[in-house]
Amino acid sequence: ALIDRLVGPQRLPMWFFHARNDGMCPYGPIEALAEELRRRSRAEVRMTTFVDTWSNQGHCADRVPYWTTPQSPGQPALGEELFTWLASQ
Repeated sequence: ALIDRLVGPQRLPMWFFHARNDGMCPYGPIEALAEELRRRSRAEVRMTTFVDTWSNQGHCADRVPYWTTPQSPGQPALGEELFTWLASQ
């Protein structure tokens, strides 16, 4: 299973970004995956959730992790935090 391959002997940290209102890739299975990884992995697992108010299908996640300034009302912009976190790994 996917979980078994992701939590094997590796210690690769993971950070998921997912919109609660994603109309293309449902939120529930990704949330369940992140929770299971947290339970079973030896690595850090983060999950950032948000409501996508700037696209038609709720599937435009790139603004949240990669941009350093919000481009739309209510949009989180965690680019600086993400890249600082990546550099520390």
